[in-house]
Amino acid sequence: MTKPQAETIEDLIDAEMRALAGEYFEDAWNEVTAEDLDIQLVVEVFIECALKKIAKERGEDTASKLVSHFRKMDEIGFLPEARVLQ
Repeated sequence: MTKPQAETIEDLIDAEMRALAGEYFEDAWNEVTAEDLDIQLVVEVFIECALKKIAKERGEDTASKLVSHFRKMDEIGFLPEARVLQ
């Protein structure tokens, strides 16, 4: 499956920034797993620290919007989780 082509320069820039962020994430993830650290703890601390920094540097509204974005991702089933229909 081929990736869709960027429609605008902004789309291209966004795609490149996301790819670079993904590389940074992979490097950090590999370091965490190599050190045999508790992944869930590391993720919780990272998210908490990131939200605090975003709130301080860009405002609490921006941090709140990010939390809301993650909630929506969970609601639409984007986050992989074993869900049982009842």
